Amino acid sequence: MDRIRVLLHRVLQYQFYLRFLEEVKQRVKDPEVKRKRGIRDVAYAMNHLLAKLYIDDWDLIGPAEKQRRRNLLHKQKHLGKRLITLSSCMGFGILLLGSLEAMGRM
Repeated sequence: MDRIRVLLHRVLQYQFYLRFLEEVKQRVKDPEVKRKRGIRDVAYAMNHLLAKLYIDDWDLIGPAEKQRRRNLLHKQKHLGKRLITLSSCMGFGILLLGSLEAMGRM
């Protein structure tokens, strides 16, 4: 994948996360959203997003690999948040000008 697709993917991934997080917050007592004690909305949204991203093997991998993928998603989520903030100020054309490394630093 080229760098523009990767950057745009980060933006879309973060928007999907925000959309699902709002959905979880609105449906507090909905039986479809199965919550366990001590799991907050953010953790539930992250777990749901991870299950959607790794649909083929999420249930088959061990806890160490799940934690590694969760940490990777956190890093990608932070980059997506920065990219959305930057592109809301300057437009999505800014994604054409910067590299992945530069976008991460901004």
